[in-house]
Amino acid sequence: MARASGRAIENVIPADFVHSKSGVHYRIHPEANHVWLDFDRPNDSAVRGKRELLYYIGSGRRGLSYLFAQNGFLFESPVN
Repeated sequence: MARASGRAIENVIPADFVHSKSGVHYRIHPEANHVWLDFDRPNDSAVRGKRELLYYIGSGRRGLSYLFAQNGFLFESPVN
């Protein structure tokens, strides 16, 4: 349980994939001691962005979720 949460950079699992049903391309990657979630849907400028992933929850053995902050609130990343 001691490793079930912490700063995202301490337990980053890089990923790069397209969600088949929505067509959204997701990418999780470390950069300059930060972890980023980039997302976009080709030909749809409304679905495009970048969020800094701040924390992780889960050991990674059965699953791992990332959290990001927006307007003072924490949200779970759509990628886990």
